[in-house]
Amino acid sequence: MKKISVTCERKEDIALFKEVGADEVIVALEGGVFSSLHTFSIAQIEELLTQARLMQIQLFVLMNRLFPQSEIKYAQQELKQLLEMGVDGIIIADPGLYQVAKELSLEDKLIYSPETLVTSAEDAKFWLSTGMYSVNISPLLTEEEILKIASSVRHCGIQVFGYLLMSISKRPLLTAYQEVANIEEPLHHNHHLYLREQKRDGMMPAYENEAGMMIYTDFVQESFAWLEPFSNAGIQRFEMYGNYIPQAALLDAIRMYRRVLDGEDGESVRKEFVSKYPELPVSDGYYGQKTIR
Repeated sequence: MKKISVTCERKEDIALFKEVGADEVIVALEGGVFSSLHTFSIAQIEELLTQARLMQIQLFVLMNRLFPQSEIKYAQQELKQLLEMGVDGIIIADPGLYQVAKELSLEDKLIYSPETLVTSAEDAKFWLSTGMYSVNISPLLTEEEILKIASSVRHCGIQVFGYLLMSISKRPLLTAYQEVANIEEPLHHNHHLYLREQKRDGMMPAYENEAGMMIYTDFVQESFAWLEPFSNAGIQRFEMYGNYIPQAALLDAIRMYRRVLDGEDGESVRKEFVSKYPELPVSDGYYGQKTIR
């Protein structure tokens, strides 16, 4: 079954996402993510899981930080709590979390998603050989490269909508800039900051939390015309990230992705979406080119 998986930042959105065609919601763990998404404590995630069960939609937890030696034991305990709680899956980037799941015989609840790093079929095959549920292919590859990986392994996913996480630094660069530039406005946990290169017009969302600073692409990834070939090649999970996306646009995107997976022409649906939301800087990203912009 092909699944649409959508990031969720509010409890009340679970019902909305289910209604418009999502199969899974992704919630971010407090203190456990390289992401600008709103985060939830483990206690809050337990409440979200109850709501997801009522709505008959699966709930996955994003835990994509890399944890240093001083934090890995605590992170492993959090992972154990989430698994024992009964969440449907946990999206990780740190292999140090795998051993806990294996000891519980729940490694099939893990999705390996190191952002842009899975770039070959051999890499994907290795992680799937550990018993994990799925592996996410880098969304910065060309269509040809993605199809080659997807057709060579049994169960992969990919981000098909939203701003792509392009750069991560564990240094608090925005806070450092704030001090040097004597800026009074808080830059930590600020969702209204963007970077712009001198020779480009695009605005790249920039966000800093306790884990470090993240920079996103200056475009919103769209994959309407690519869903059919990706699906035919064997990709099972299509992830949609809603941070920085207006809710109305996100809900429509879910509806339209579901329509394409149900058989509608992807290019026609893409044109419909673009005409409805001309203010969104949508792009098919790197699917048609290898050159890094």
